[in-house]
Amino acid sequence: FKKMFGQCLVFVVLSTLRLTLANDDPSLNQFRGHILKNNGKYEIVTSLFDSYKETDSKMDNILATGFWNQTYNITGWSVLEIKTSENQTNIDQVYAAGLLEGQFTRELTGMQWQNTINEICFNRTDFCGKLKEFFLIQLNWIYTQIDSHPNDDYWHQINLLLVQLNGLIDGNQNISRGPRKQLEDPLGFL
Repeated sequence: FKKMFGQCLVFVVLSTLRLTLANDDPSLNQFRGHILKNNGKYEIVTSLFDSYKETDSKMDNILATGFWNQTYNITGWSVLEIKTSENQTNIDQVYAAGLLEGQFTRELTGMQWQNTINEICFNRTDFCGKLKEFFLIQLNWIYTQIDSHPNDDYWHQINLLLVQLNGLIDGNQNISRGPRKQLEDPLGFL
């Protein structure tokens, strides 16, 4: 009985170790991708690192390429690298960078959301209504400043930031609605 118990225990430990190591296989945590623009539409292409098909560097419709090493469960860190094409407009570059980041980080962002603010408005509808109203007032002021100062470098950068944020939201939701500064529902996640 002791020998059989010992063999079963060793089997369970080794099986568990094998499963743990298989789940921590670095090749399953590395992704590559790019964003294409064809006929005004943005296409998100991502895959595991090993199965990624390299793009032709001469293609002029590639807006961004990227690498995501999702090793936070192993090292406590993840690595995100995104490069945009210099020959594209600023708007296309930031939107594509946001799309790719949102697509790569979907799982991690979802876990962060679940762990920190998922239920912030639970039984607090009055507070969240006021918070949403506050955000809308602030955002409308920002949109007015961007529209009122089209040649100002500062407001140009703020506009690019909002376009990139919308790209990140679109990538996270696995859709590409195109570059825009307006946030449809700034607290829709609550």
